[in-house]
Order: sequence, then C-alpha cells, then structure tokens
Amino acid sequence: MDDEDWLREAYSIMLRGWYDGAEVLKFDDPRAALQELSRSHTDLFITDIHHSGMSGAEMLEHLAERKVKYPILVISAALSMHGEDERRGWGPGLNVSFLSKPMSAEEFRTAVEAALQIPAR
Repeated sequence: MDDEDWLREAYSIMLRGWYDGAEVLKFDDPRAALQELSRSHTDLFITDIHHSGMSGAEMLEHLAERKVKYPILVISAALSMHGEDERRGWGPGLNVSFLSKPMSAEEFRTAVEAALQIPAR
C-alpha cells in the first residue's frame, strides 16, 4: 500500500515478475487494507507512512493490536523525518523493517527477500 497509484502498480509488477504466481493486493485506503488483511492469508504487508485517513504508524498500531505474525515493510520518503526511537515504537511486537525512498528495484527486492527471509542470490 503506497500513497501513490503509480508506485503501487510498479511494486505489483515487480513482485509478480520476481515471484511467479504471487497474488498482490493493492489498496489506496488504509481501512480497506486492514479489513482485507483480517480476511486473507498474508505473507508480507508493504505500506507507506503517509496515507489519507490514517497514518502508517496508526496502521501499525492496529496490526500490533491484532498480533499479526507476517513481516511488514514500511517504504517511505518521510522516514528521515522520524527518528529510529520513534520508528521503534511503531507497532510494538511486529516484524517491521524500513526502506527509504527513493530506492532502486534491487534495493526493493533485497528488502522484500530479507523480510520474507529468502536466502540472498
């Protein structure tokens, strides 16, 4: 889930290309994403920090309350505005990693594989 349509589409294309048969769900509404996450099997959740209606930090709080076990990758250009101590407080008990925009496709792939614990190539 990203705040920009074209980035959601780019992430989806890359993930489907790298992982044949991967089902990628895209959302522009944080509440719809949370609702779907409660119904679906999730291997990895990718989100941004800034969304309309709910921040990424608030979303992580909701996921922490649900005690989700899947990894979460937060990708945002705004990470530099939030200190490491602040980020550590987002979603206590969750498996969260962070990646700053802009990034290369290879950096994105490396972060996804690390989150999914896929051995490096």
